[in-house]
Amino acid sequence: MTGREELLDQSLRLLGRVMSWADPGRLEEWAELGLTVTQMRLLFVLRRNPGASATALAQELDVSPPVLTRMVDRLVRHGLVQRQMASDDRRRVCHHLTPKGLQTVQRLEQVGRTQLRPVLAQLSDRDLAQLVQALERLWGLIEAQAMSEPVGG
Repeated sequence: MTGREELLDQSLRLLGRVMSWADPGRLEEWAELGLTVTQMRLLFVLRRNPGASATALAQELDVSPPVLTRMVDRLVRHGLVQRQMASDDRRRVCHHLTPKGLQTVQRLEQVGRTQLRPVLAQLSDRDLAQLVQALERLWGLIEAQAMSEPVGG
């Protein structure tokens, strides 16, 4: 294994450890809400893509349209998501978070922040700046890859 491959493996292991350390708090919140991980992912996708169509959501989540419809139905019943007809095409239905749905997403994000902030605060300013720079670069690569992939792929 090359030095680069070892660094990649070590990066993946460490990212996994950080995420698994932070997940229990979020998982407790999910359990309280009674929603599946995929339903929670749908809420986060809608936060990033308000007004997304059912087709786009099904492709993003890699689920069939009937599965997505059942998921959305449940989230609508919980008051977390709403459907609206597109103003430019009445055949197309747009999906949006309700205020309660947005509040739910924000609450889950806050759990992670509350848990990680005191740990990050122990890093030096230099280490924090390097971490931010590396994470911004990583996120930029993720976004670039997502934009270059065909929808649903």
